[in-house]
Amino acid sequence: MTIIGASRTGGHTYDWPAIERSLGLRLPSDYKRLFEVYGAIGINGIMIGHPEELQQQHEEQVEYLDWEEDEAMAVHPAPGGLLWCANTEGRETIWWDTSDPDPDRWTMVWDVQFDRHTFPGTLTELVIADLTSRLASPLTGLDPSHDGPMMWF
Repeated sequence: MTIIGASRTGGHTYDWPAIERSLGLRLPSDYKRLFEVYGAIGINGIMIGHPEELQQQHEEQVEYLDWEEDEAMAVHPAPGGLLWCANTEGRETIWWDTSDPDPDRWTMVWDVQFDRHTFPGTLTELVIADLTSRLASPLTGLDPSHDGPMMWF
């Protein structure tokens, strides 16, 4: 987590078992650690879903999906379905692919209705890849190499 600085939680804790019960699945440890260390955060135009609002935000994002039936992917609560986790300033929607039973091995998917990009790592690995310009298609139009990473807490 040194790429984005020191802890900023102010002592807020999360009831992870209750949050996971409401979702019906466990969450990745990198996501939980990110919130335990930083609390609510947006990084370089990537607004990561708050744990206590994850279920509601997921349901709202699912309502916006409008894809052809032959292109549709399963969406949580369907087994192995996509679970919303973040949005970008450019209106990309980022999802966990929950098809692996181990949440620490979930991969990331975005732009699911059009180009459908995938990333074979965790949410924090995706954010770091974006911050370090290692994605073929950047998640945002912000360039941390010019202004440094932009943070919202």
